[in-house]
Amino acid sequence: MKKTTKSLLISATVLLSLAPAATLAAGATTNTADAEAVYYDKAGHFEGPSINISYNNAVQVKTGTGQYTLTKINASDVTATSVSDKENLGVTATGDTNLYTSLNAAVLQDQKSLANDSTSKDGSVAYQRVYVKVNGLDTNNALLSMQIPYTPARITFNGADINYTNYANGNGSFVVYRTVTTSDNPSTSNGFNFYDINTKGVVKVTKQGSPAQLYDANGNVISTRALGPATDWFTDTQRIAQNGKVFYRVSTSEYVAESDVDFYPAANGTSATSALAN
Repeated sequence: MKKTTKSLLISATVLLSLAPAATLAAGATTNTADAEAVYYDKAGHFEGPSINISYNNAVQVKTGTGQYTLTKINASDVTATSVSDKENLGVTATGDTNLYTSLNAAVLQDQKSLANDSTSKDGSVAYQRVYVKVNGLDTNNALLSMQIPYTPARITFNGADINYTNYANGNGSFVVYRTVTTSDNPSTSNGFNFYDINTKGVVKVTKQGSPAQLYDANGNVISTRALGPATDWFTDTQRIAQNGKVFYRVSTSEYVAESDVDFYPAANGTSATSALAN
């Protein structure tokens, strides 16, 4: 499939929902990968593959951290992956130099609501725009191609479908948002801070010949229960931990690791076992 020049452009800003999480900001800003993994048809329309962009939507930093430091996004905090083969497509991510007093102010870039010196006090909370570019992807073209649509390919954020018409800003980046919480004693990567994403579907155990380990709501191993090999289970929640691990909820307080299962959207799950009411 030949890659061609892209030409169709749109411009807009989008609000993505926030949920609680925590991680420490770091300096790397880029995940590199082959840009040729993204394809366009002869007319220049985005053709694929479907892409999931994963990002941490909240950070916790030590009191006194300079706001400029927050422009540097940890390379592990934003990833772009091909849905079909899990290939890392690579991203470049940069935090905005401004912090805002509310999420709405960050969306509107309201200069009257700048959170000046917001990291100087323990417990303060501010909101930041993060600009994300996927290697080889013309963001505006891709969004327009999906809107018409010219392509069956889809772009999701943290596994959730796009719910708004446009997710691009004027410089061709996706815009996502995160909370910035200041603490005198910020959490470390050993903690199990997390955020949950509502997601309905089925997980199928992929471990060959052995059961899949279960975990409690705090990420601790449950030694007395497991999921049998090759079994299917309904799930309604994807849980992303601070250390980057991903889990799916399969009962009221039990989770299975993403590494031990394949996930299928609800439309594809017709014969799974439900333990969510147990």
